Order: sequence, then structure tokens, then C-alpha cells
Amino acid sequence: MTEEIPAGSRVVDVTIRGSTYRVACGASEEKRLGELAGRLSRLVEAISGGGRGRTSDTLLLLLAGLKLEDKVEELTQELNKATEELSEYKAMHSKEVRLRGSLEGLLRYSLSRTRELLAYVNDTRAREVQDTESAAGTC
Repeated sequence: MTEEIPAGSRVVDVTIRGSTYRVACGASEEKRLGELAGRLSRLVEAISGGGRGRTSDTLLLLLAGLKLEDKVEELTQELNKATEELSEYKAMHSKEVRLRGSLEGLLRYSLSRTRELLAYVNDTRAREVQDTESAAGTC
């Protein structure tokens, strides 16, 4: 059952292996708390083998907590590795962008220089044709 308590909070009953625990939470967190409690309950049941056996709830909750901490550590390591890889990819991308800019500059320079050389060759050829025609006209 859920009861109202001051300051917009609620007390929610959470059941794990038949034992009910009263947990306070913000009114907007009630649904999420229920989902988390359900997952914890299923984890405790899986650890206990599903039976009510002689294993205490305290020990089962301790084992569930240790299992969750192990998972948190594993995920933290994966996140750190992914963060490192992302940093490496960002550095590679930054380098690629700089190289692309350099290549674009070199290509623009090469194109400009090629145009200048082509104009020079065309002018030289035109002068040679003129000189040849002038020489032919004087003979």
C-alpha cells in the first residue's frame, strides 16, 4: 500500500521474497521504484534458486548487492573504454579535418599554378605562331 507523507513524498511497500519493506520516495519516483524493486526481487529469486530455503533474506540481498556492484564495475570499465575510444576517434577526426584543409589548400594552389602555366604556354605558343607568320611574310 502507498500512504501520503509530508513534503510531496510517498511511502511505498516493496515485497522481496514475501517480505514487505516500506521505502520512502518522491511522488514522481513511485513507478520507477516499483520497477527497480521488481527487478531486484527477480534477481534475489534467481540467486536463491527460487525456493524459500534456509538462506536468509539478508544474505540473499547482500549477494544481490554484490552481483549488482560487480555489474556496475563491469559497465563502468566498458564505459571508460568506450570513452577512450571516442576520444581517439575525435582526435583522428580532428587530424583528418586538418589534413583535408591542407589538401584543399594544396589543390587550390596546384590548380591556380596549373592555370598560370597553361596561360604562359598558350601565350608562348601564340607568340611563336606570330613570329613564324611574321618571318614567313618577310621572305
